[in-house]
Amino acid sequence: TGGAPVVNLAARSVALTVVAGTNIACTFTNARRGSLTIRKNTLGGDATFGFTSSNPALPNFQLTTSGGTASSSPGILPSGTYVVTETVADGWTLSGVACTGGNSTATNVANRTATINLVAGETVVCTFINTEVRRRTEVIITNFMKRRGDLITSDIAMAPYARAERGYLK
Repeated sequence: TGGAPVVNLAARSVALTVVAGTNIACTFTNARRGSLTIRKNTLGGDATFGFTSSNPALPNFQLTTSGGTASSSPGILPSGTYVVTETVADGWTLSGVACTGGNSTATNVANRTATINLVAGETVVCTFINTEVRRRTEVIITNFMKRRGDLITSDIAMAPYARAERGYLK
């Protein structure tokens, strides 16, 4: 009697009205939780990257790198499946995703996701690695020019022999 109790799990509390002469028993049950940390590493600069989650227990968030790295505070979360997706950042390409510490994780670079089946007591760290597009282009061009330069150098070095074999030198 006196009304229904109001349970607030987030605040870990119960509000109720007690009527004189009434015995009331409250039972609190604690569930063991897991820990999830998202790390961000960048190659070629610093930026801010957004992340979304499929599970409302892990709200959407942003990480801003400094010196090529950033990390979320460990989220102490209930057991469950969490699909963390990195949003597309202009001028950057996702070059890798890896998770450690979990018994059941999967990553997909093409979809920009890490899927974590978090179990009570488990500690999982997922790292998203991005490369600045300009830096990636510089590396590709540099490697291409080096290979071309090596080829040209080898052609020049071999030129007298090639001409002799073709009958140009007599």
